[in-house]
Amino acid sequence: LDWEETMVKTYNLIRDTVMMVEGKAFKKDIEIQTEIDPFVQWLWVDERRIRQVLIILMDNAIKFSPRRSTIKLSISMKIADTNQVIISVCDQGIGIAEEDHQRIFNPFVQVDNDLSRSYEGSGLGLALAKELVELHDGTLEVESALGEGTTMHVALPAHTLRHRELNAESDKMLEAIHH
Repeated sequence: LDWEETMVKTYNLIRDTVMMVEGKAFKKDIEIQTEIDPFVQWLWVDERRIRQVLIILMDNAIKFSPRRSTIKLSISMKIADTNQVIISVCDQGIGIAEEDHQRIFNPFVQVDNDLSRSYEGSGLGLALAKELVELHDGTLEVESALGEGTTMHVALPAHTLRHRELNAESDKMLEAIHH
């Protein structure tokens, strides 16, 4: 496994993820909203792997959402007792029955009910996403009810959060390096 953790600007991570899926969202007239907690400006992660996780979650949200709905991609800091960075993808789609919440993370498993039967896929996306999040010492959890939409939460440990005081010049240099 080619693993490379780097300092990643959360704004760029979100922007790049949205750019990768906006064509699919556009075809279904789905609006994508984003929200970034100002406290979470930088993460120390394998950028390619985390972006892959977000694309999988966004693709699923688009696939299982009705036309003319909204999907929200957000990053926030959960301070309470856990001190975690939480990345959430929330949709208004078909939802997942509570008894299937853990099964959806098993490889080749697809929930089969009246609502999900018309959607295709290999059943590998969420299993891969969960594995990639766990390689970052994080967790991937689902919050959903059948017919009420789904929110997928990627919880990364606080050590992935990086504080950075940058002046305008060093910020431009970092941007140039990443592009």
